[in-house]
Amino acid sequence: MPSLPFIPFANCAEVVIQLTQQAIPWILTFGMEDSVPITLAELSLLFTAIDTWVTTDLSGQVSGNCSIDFIKLTDLTTVSGPTFQNPTTTNAGSLAGTVIPAQAALVTSLYTNNRGRSFRGRSYLAGRVAGDQQTVTTWTAVRVAAVQAMYANLVTAINAAGWNLVVLSRQNASVRRTVGVATTVRTIVSKVPIATQRRRLL
Repeated sequence: MPSLPFIPFANCAEVVIQLTQQAIPWILTFGMEDSVPITLAELSLLFTAIDTWVTTDLSGQVSGNCSIDFIKLTDLTTVSGPTFQNPTTTNAGSLAGTVIPAQAALVTSLYTNNRGRSFRGRSYLAGRVAGDQQTVTTWTAVRVAAVQAMYANLVTAINAAGWNLVVLSRQNASVRRTVGVATTVRTIVSKVPIATQRRRLL
């Protein structure tokens, strides 16, 4: 099956954080836009910001049964842009309790000032524990608020490094773009209903 053509995003990077839960890898993926042209030095600044956030925020919101494996950064400006992958300095989650299967996720919606599917995103956070469940179909309000604060802290951390959290659009009305569109995330809302992320497991 032929691969899809590369779609460039000026001054944007893809951030992938890989975790493993019960021998099943799963990932968090984010779009980031730099305030200046991307260099390896700029990617290094972003890595430091993300790595610190993993330690101070993400690790406290995922199960201690999860390993936090690596952070991978890829410049999306051109097909030959720089990329690098480093292990994070935090190698495990710290949330106590019986872990729930990785397909169960707490969803956070990422909204921009524009409407339409091209301008909103979602982040699926596995690593949940039994104490996070209010019912068989909902998460507790306490955990939802904590996760929403975690994502807000991500925005603060990368802003300090000169980057913005963005939604990356590669198609519009089912037609693939030739140049990607990056739109800054303005509102973050974590959701109470339990979601399934089976298709997002590696």
